[in-house]
Amino acid sequence: VEGESFAKACEHALIALKNCFHDSNYDLVIYTQEMGDLSYRQKMLENDFLKALGEQGLRLYLQPKRDLAKNQWCGAEALTRWHHPELGVVAPDDFVSLLEKNGTIGRLDLYILERVCSFLQNRLQEGKMAQPISVNLSRRHIISRTLLTDISRIVGKYSVPHHYLEFELTERAIHHQEDLLAARLHELHLAGYKISLDDFGAGYSSLSFLSKLPFDVVKLDKSFVKTSLKDKPGFIADIVRMIHHLEMKVVLEGVETKEELQFAKEVGCDLVQGFYFAKPMPEEKYKELVYA
Repeated sequence: VEGESFAKACEHALIALKNCFHDSNYDLVIYTQEMGDLSYRQKMLENDFLKALGEQGLRLYLQPKRDLAKNQWCGAEALTRWHHPELGVVAPDDFVSLLEKNGTIGRLDLYILERVCSFLQNRLQEGKMAQPISVNLSRRHIISRTLLTDISRIVGKYSVPHHYLEFELTERAIHHQEDLLAARLHELHLAGYKISLDDFGAGYSSLSFLSKLPFDVVKLDKSFVKTSLKDKPGFIADIVRMIHHLEMKVVLEGVETKEELQFAKEVGCDLVQGFYFAKPMPEEKYKELVYA
């Protein structure tokens, strides 16, 4: 490339090649500055991740869930935001996939679990009300041989009763080493933890598959529901009824409007989660809202 050193030109070519692999629709990709900026940002996030764990740059955020029958808060999903010293607030979508690729995603799972356990311990030790919190488990971590040992170590450290914790895995995770996955889920269930399936309807899950695994909660994917909101409400209602026959609760996530809330009630969902009621928020704001 004119005006560039050979080493720099090779670096740019490799970045363009990587983008070509990610998008198979193109046989030719030309390097742009935007590609270089994105590559630099991703390398920075990968290099700074472990440092962020030690310095608590990754902060716990909680998104409340609403019980429709009781019309009250009933717990939350644990999420995270990375407050990076140079990049500012980084959303999970910008770094979780990187951690999945380099194999450090399990560290993030356990870090969030520890923050959740600390939060619950503080509530319980102060004699205050506490509600269950769900923690996400990554696809790679869920099949780890040390999964239950890792979880038990952290939960035991903070003396949190197991019924306050729920573990979420996404729909795409259940089609990855299914026999091993089933064994891990049964271990968690026997230990007294609740288990939920996230993003149901976004992929290829079947109700027959649900019956084989010890799920307590099924979260309907928002994109799946939004396409059926006006055209096929009866279809969603039938799915909710069948999930109820399996003695599982149903959560509609991504509820942003009054119309979507009414839809959740009409099809028989048990809980809702979404911006209509509350966005993910830091621990203190969560306590002010839910425990006021």
